[in-house]
Amino acid sequence: MNPWPAIQLSLLVAFVSSTLLLPIATLLGYWLQRGRLGVLARWCLSLPLSLPPLASGVLLLCLFSPLWPVGAWFAEHGMNPVLTWYGAVLASSLVALPLAVEAGEAAWQSFPEEMVWEARSLGAEPARAWREVGLPQVAPGLVRAWAVAFQRSLGEFGATLLVAGNIPGQTQTLPLALYVASESGNYGEAGRLLGWSLLLALLAASLVQWVRFRTP
Repeated sequence: MNPWPAIQLSLLVAFVSSTLLLPIATLLGYWLQRGRLGVLARWCLSLPLSLPPLASGVLLLCLFSPLWPVGAWFAEHGMNPVLTWYGAVLASSLVALPLAVEAGEAAWQSFPEEMVWEARSLGAEPARAWREVGLPQVAPGLVRAWAVAFQRSLGEFGATLLVAGNIPGQTQTLPLALYVASESGNYGEAGRLLGWSLLLALLAASLVQWVRFRTP
């Protein structure tokens, strides 16, 4: 079995999901850090951490079922994510959301809001004040939010299996390929896929730690 399609799809799904989560984590993290969202919102955002990934997949399947308004709309426009690679993106994004939001909230703790207002009071345009004063402080934390989401998305299995399926060359990510090889008794192939999984996991973990140490 050629592992490259599964590896490439895993990297693509992780990159797209973490990139899509970044603005969401940035906004929700800001609202949480400033107290604009209550305890109920924080509880809801943390729920995917407690749910088994398979349960998250079942919830997504129910949401995008043609029997429900959301699923019916997507089906009508030919965009239903079930059994597609972007269904894997959706599943990975849901599972990684709590970690990304937590990192996004932490990023805003170092935001020098008073310094930004001071720069504006001295005549700086809002965009310039944000770019030269605020962004250098908050950007490392937001990069960490992206990296954490990438790391979590890279290893997602349960929700992806239910939503995207396990179609070789189309929706089969590296964790799914490893599962198939193990279940079929092809232990040589499973060992090779495990090696690739460990390598990618090591690289993703190294990225997260590198960003963490560079975050003020």
